[in-house]
Amino acid sequence: MHIPTNTSKAKRVWDSLGNKGSEAQRYVYFSYLSERPELQHYIYQYINILFQKKDTSWDLLFKVKEKLSPWAHRVGTEKRYLEANMKFERTSDGVLLSSITPVYNILPLLTRYCRNRFGREPWALFDEKREFGMRNLHGQIIRYENTCKPKVGRDASIPLSSVSDSGKQISHTIGQSDQHGYNASALRMYA
Repeated sequence: MHIPTNTSKAKRVWDSLGNKGSEAQRYVYFSYLSERPELQHYIYQYINILFQKKDTSWDLLFKVKEKLSPWAHRVGTEKRYLEANMKFERTSDGVLLSSITPVYNILPLLTRYCRNRFGREPWALFDEKREFGMRNLHGQIIRYENTCKPKVGRDASIPLSSVSDSGKQISHTIGQSDQHGYNASALRMYA
């Protein structure tokens, strides 16, 4: 069964989960980023138990947390490993690029590290396994889809392919002006 995402409700749940503590958000988010389909039910159970009005069954909470914990830990371990060992190369556009193949979908977790390390300097991360990347464009974190691996070198640039708000396919290269008249706000933002 597929339930479409309602962004306003998702934000309310996320904010309420944050009121329960950052550890609760961490377990949910890191477990989700492990991309293990069997964990979706446990993530739902975990959130449901945390929001129960009556006394929570601590045994049930512990059992559910026991299922999520190893995966959240693995995602966190890979995040820390890549933060310590990512190698960046400069493209001809002047963008610092790191192309990685992580086991888990941790690109969203690496953006804070890159923002702190590089400040407003342009940088991009590319996940070769999932064929998408995240990039700092004028202080905004932008997700981009890509069907070919970005190249590094004297004549290289990073090809982007994204969807505008209207759903029209747009493509452009980082470092060049957008010939379609779209601005960065037409791209899906992450921060």
